[in-house]
Amino acid sequence: MEVTNDKEILSTYKTELEYFRKQLELTRIELTALRSELDKFIKASCIKEDCPNRVK
Repeated sequence: MEVTNDKEILSTYKTELEYFRKQLELTRIELTALRSELDKFIKASCIKEDCPNRVK
């Protein structure tokens, strides 16, 4: 009986771990995309102190 319970608990943890692994991977992909967009904005922004288009 105890072995059966342990197997069920292990299965549950494996399922949860897989879910969180997928979420982490999606978050990493999104973060990479956002960093890329941010780099584009930074490169396109004006660096002069008095520039009206400067990102503040």
